[in-house]
Amino acid sequence: MKWGNCTITKKTEENGKIHLWGNIDEADKDFKGTTKVTWICNDPGTTMRITIVEFDHLITEPKIEEDTKVEDIVNKNSKISYTAIAEGCIRSL
Repeated sequence: MKWGNCTITKKTEENGKIHLWGNIDEADKDFKGTTKVTWICNDPGTTMRITIVEFDHLITEPKIEEDTKVEDIVNKNSKISYTAIAEGCIRSL
């Protein structure tokens, strides 16, 4: 985070892996409009697989009217889960 912004100059995919090349601009410290990326070591001895679960709003309307049917505004996709890799220190949480 303290390195500055990085501009991605090249992206390739090989055997299901994505490779990115970029140039770091150490003078550019304006992080407000940039996408944040981080990485961890690819070592099974120090990392672990985790399941991330995200919850969205239960209803799709900001305001419910009297004649609204509940089944018409229920968000059927309010729970999303996926697998990720985390640092091994997460084992103690």
